[in-house]
Amino acid sequence: MNLMELRGVSVIFEDRGGGFFKRRRFYALKNVSLNIGEDDLILVLGESGAGKTTLGRVIVGLQKPTNGSVIYKGYDVWKQKRKIYATYRREVQLVPQDPYSTLPYNKTVKEILEAPLKRWNKLSKQELEKRLVELLDMVRLSPPEDFLDKYPHQLSGGQRQRLNIARSLSVDPKLVVADEPVTMVDASLRLGLLNTLAEIKNKLHLSMVFITHDIPTARYFYHLVKRGNTIVIFGGKVVEEGDLEELLSNPYHPYTKDLINITPSIDNLYKEKPEVKINYERVDFGCPYQLRCPYVMDICKKEEPQLIGTNSHRVACYLYGGQNR
Repeated sequence: MNLMELRGVSVIFEDRGGGFFKRRRFYALKNVSLNIGEDDLILVLGESGAGKTTLGRVIVGLQKPTNGSVIYKGYDVWKQKRKIYATYRREVQLVPQDPYSTLPYNKTVKEILEAPLKRWNKLSKQELEKRLVELLDMVRLSPPEDFLDKYPHQLSGGQRQRLNIARSLSVDPKLVVADEPVTMVDASLRLGLLNTLAEIKNKLHLSMVFITHDIPTARYFYHLVKRGNTIVIFGGKVVEEGDLEELLSNPYHPYTKDLINITPSIDNLYKEKPEVKINYERVDFGCPYQLRCPYVMDICKKEEPQLIGTNSHRVACYLYGGQNR
């Protein structure tokens, strides 16, 4: 049984692309289906604006789908009573991208971690103190007594992100969404943070959705966890999915090939590199990559290709079939 399923999820936003007085609707996500099992790792790859963060927000319940269903432990979470919905929100947690704006500046590390612990658990003072120490040790903020009374502004970016991880773990989640967790961390600290996150995932047998625009980061984390499925997103659509090494060694979709071609080596983890932002127009019909694809055909402009292939490697591209079925 899957821990979570996304069934045909679409998220529609509005912008002023139609003029100052007109608003145009566009898909941030379009008909996305995804299965997340217990102890799974799902890697989500794509550039800025592809829909990765919106997908993460849908998974953790911060964004309600316009269409489709989010199923958690067999329940459609947006159709349940408060108690079931509250359990879902507690058990599915987010590690945000930004370690600077997501922590309350006027609270100490101890106060930040105590808040969710007191809300969701009935702990004695001794049990609470023990749990605080365990959380800080788990994320390598040690010795814990050196951090408990500090404020976020007294921590480095890497330490703040470790605190964000500890806060997400404080409620004993079953599924964690890590949204670009090392992008805003100093380059020299990224590998250590990825190592810690992988250790926690493996030790606690957490299900995890790891979102990144950077292939070397995805590959490094994949090998730490030693397994995982990958989805590639462009224009709010899943254009390819499968095992990461299979996708990298034998990519099908032209967008996946482009991602690989612009990616440097694993040494990229040590360097400061701004995320490449692809400027693309959204299309209302057909393949979302049609305006940049060197292999575009007439059918690509008219009909949207569907994912086809085997369970281990699927692609949405008319070069490989992709007919609507």
